[in-house]
Amino acid sequence: IQAAREAARRSNCVNNMKQFGIALLNYHETLKTFPPGGVNDPKSQGYFYSSPHSMLLPFFEEAGLHSIY
Repeated sequence: IQAAREAARRSNCVNNMKQFGIALLNYHETLKTFPPGGVNDPKSQGYFYSSPHSMLLPFFEEAGLHSIY
């Protein structure tokens, strides 16, 4: 049973990494660059920080969550 659980976890991890890679490639195809390491909004005096993960949300089919962020 433990081996089956470990195989399921491994499969889930591989799938997540594949989805992340696809999102990065789609981002690159759309914007012709990879996401930056981080972005500060100068209008908000440095309080707004956007990570590369949040920039990839629309490419993970999470546009609704991205619009909230």
